[in-house]
Amino acid sequence: MKTNLLYFITFIVFVGGLFLTNSCSDDLEIENDYGFTVTYLPVPKRLKTGETAEIRFELVRAGKYANAKYYVRYFQYDGKGDLTLEGRPLTPNDGYELRNETFRMYYTSQCEERQLFDVCLEHLKKYEREGRDPFLLFGNMAEALITTEMAQLVVRLEPSCIQFVPDRLKTPEMCAEAIEKDWMNMRFIPERMKTKEICDIAMKRSIHAQQLVPERFKTPEMYMQHVKADGLKLEYVQQ
Repeated sequence: MKTNLLYFITFIVFVGGLFLTNSCSDDLEIENDYGFTVTYLPVPKRLKTGETAEIRFELVRAGKYANAKYYVRYFQYDGKGDLTLEGRPLTPNDGYELRNETFRMYYTSQCEERQLFDVCLEHLKKYEREGRDPFLLFGNMAEALITTEMAQLVVRLEPSCIQFVPDRLKTPEMCAEAIEKDWMNMRFIPERMKTKEICDIAMKRSIHAQQLVPERFKTPEMYMQHVKADGLKLEYVQQ
């Protein structure tokens, strides 16, 4: 199996200044033993187009676990800017493994408009159960041997395994089940299968899923459910 925990930190850049909002964790079903927090220093630097701000982070783990890996990715909702991780340019939505528990990121503003982006830290810990870890076994299986019935069973056991399912074998029901458990699995859904129903499921799980939802399916009602629950989510509504 694979246990994961997401930790989001939101940054808003206005003309002339960079502001840091509260961080939050998504409501995923996890065991507290695998938890972690992220501390960071304030970012007082005022930014103009072309200027760069340094952001210092420290990942604080609840415990030390063998084979635990931590990844960082970011989502840019509004505006334009570049983010690097200790010299490594980051591409939005892609995951990058953290090499150290203390690290620095650098954000360079590339426009005069409002900019909004999330830094997401994800903890992955694989653990075997008598050698029958579905993630490990399915991930190394030859594509020609995978059947629809097999894929449905494995995705039910470990939703993230949908990334190993050939697109031709993915069904709407399989995609919906994987996203219901973890909206980040939207990354592995083919564009042609991102229906309104699938996108509604993802957005109900997290407003952060908007980065993976096609523009044609984004509606005021989709955002309103989050704003009603938490007025601070208004900052995520696209301008």
